[in-house]
Amino acid sequence: YYISAYFCIFVRASRTALNLLKFPIISEVLLCFSRVLHFINMELFKTIIGFEKYEISNLGNVRSLYKRRFNIENLKLLKDKKGYLHVNLYHLKKLSRFSVHRLVAIAFIDNPENKTQVNHINGIKDDNRDENLEWCTSKENIKHAFNIGLKKMTKGTDCSWSKLTEENVSEIRKSKLTQKQLSIIYNISQTQISRIKNNLRWSV
Repeated sequence: YYISAYFCIFVRASRTALNLLKFPIISEVLLCFSRVLHFINMELFKTIIGFEKYEISNLGNVRSLYKRRFNIENLKLLKDKKGYLHVNLYHLKKLSRFSVHRLVAIAFIDNPENKTQVNHINGIKDDNRDENLEWCTSKENIKHAFNIGLKKMTKGTDCSWSKLTEENVSEIRKSKLTQKQLSIIYNISQTQISRIKNNLRWSV
């Protein structure tokens, strides 16, 4: 967006110079190109479904139509502890809070597979431009977080929930006892025993 802004300034200066030098055709070509760039970067607003007095833009801004249209301002967005932006909307005197990225996705991104989550492609949680968002499944969302480094895999005793040492895990994997017996001995659930035996939780 900064690049296009600087380019527009350059175009204005160039057109002035070209007109002074009597090159009107080149001047008009630059003007058309400038208008195309402006259109590409133009902010578009759509009505929020169920909250018709509010609009969401493709850049992640939210505005209220309760005020007169010539005095519309973007609403203040609230950032949660995880870094996501939220906005408060009123309907029939009832307050509701929505995540901004989800409002943008609903308004501007097709979801033919009815996926339930919205992912930030570049990993920046407050970058809610429509081009930075995509619908995804829970599995796709988690995989993407690992792929771009937002989450890191923890193994063995590095896990905060771990009750076992790596020696315990090795013993469980080699043991001929039943999962029920092992769960009693090591004071963990049979589900955890099963996951350990199937190499799903630990890497020894």
